[in-house]
Amino acid sequence: MRKFILGLFAVLVVIHIASINSESYIRDRALQLRSEHELCSAEQVRAPSGVDYILTAGHCRDIANNGYMTVIDSHGNKVQRRVIAEDKKSDLLLLEGMPGLKGLSIANSIKDTQHVRTFTSGGARPTHESEGELMGKEHINMRLDVITNDDDKAKCESFGPKNQVLQADTLFGPVNYCALSVDEVSTTAKIIPGSSGGMIVNDSGDLVGVASATDENFGFIVQLSDIHAFLAGY
Repeated sequence: MRKFILGLFAVLVVIHIASINSESYIRDRALQLRSEHELCSAEQVRAPSGVDYILTAGHCRDIANNGYMTVIDSHGNKVQRRVIAEDKKSDLLLLEGMPGLKGLSIANSIKDTQHVRTFTSGGARPTHESEGELMGKEHINMRLDVITNDDDKAKCESFGPKNQVLQADTLFGPVNYCALSVDEVSTTAKIIPGSSGGMIVNDSGDLVGVASATDENFGFIVQLSDIHAFLAGY
């Protein structure tokens, strides 16, 4: 009986250590993208080719300077990473990877009402964590930049066919803005400013989405199918 108890204790210790290592493995991939006035989140992922890249939200593109972004890891190390590609059909952007940082695995599938967690740089924190449930797919018009002139309009349209100029009523009158019209998955997990581009993972620590937008009720994430389609060539 004593041997059985000691054996069970050893198994529980191994499981606990594995859980701690798994949490660290995920948390260490919560990256910050910074410019003088803007902040986004990102994560290191493993592409189908086995190469590790940084994945973030496409609307974080304005943080780039001459094709490079300033990336800060969970230990405060700051490096410049080159922008590789943007998906014009969804809100995704790819950068060259961080050396020595193993990429997250990407889930093969997800289910509605699945429990998920977020690890982002929301609120300018080293790691903002939240959790919730997936709520199914919705069509959203994600507000990006305010349109004030023809150059702004042309810039909006150049982002891709999913972008359009819409109008909103404000206290100061009607305002035109650039919007990304996409299908995304809603979640009850809290997505706060600065979380854009951050990781959404399942309970196994596999990536199931990328934080994209939020409103007063829900967060919205890029669909797993869009992530697979974007990374298929990498």
